[in-house]
Amino acid sequence: GDTFDALLKHARASLASYVHEADSRIVLSIEEEFKASQGEVVLSGRVDALFEGTGGECIVDFKTTGTIDKKKKEEYESQLAFYDHLLRENGRNPVEGLIIQIGEDKVVEHAFPLTPELREAFKDNLTAVIAELENGKWRAGEPSEYDGLLTLFK
Repeated sequence: GDTFDALLKHARASLASYVHEADSRIVLSIEEEFKASQGEVVLSGRVDALFEGTGGECIVDFKTTGTIDKKKKEEYESQLAFYDHLLRENGRNPVEGLIIQIGEDKVVEHAFPLTPELREAFKDNLTAVIAELENGKWRAGEPSEYDGLLTLFK
């Protein structure tokens, strides 16, 4: 309703103001979907934006969350590592990730370096998850939203 429209208008104005101020970056893509195959599994993700900065390509994800605590930081690192993987599989070479937090009265950038350690941890996790998918098992011990889907692979 009206509240959503007002929030949307404000978010767009904040983003437009941010983009205008960030003129040292070249926008390479907006809302582009990338895919990569990992064996029989097709990975897909839509990257909010890809910028060319002074250091190279930067993966950008926009958030409207109020605070970024430790749990959110880990979640965002994993998300950016996933996008990094997809982009690299598609011939891109991102050097950093950036969470752009759009608040009610300000826009805040949070840099997330794409370190070799982050990439290796993501690769290990991805390998484990794909192995579980291919074996028809999903993290034994706790029920998962994937349980019903995984029975299709047996």
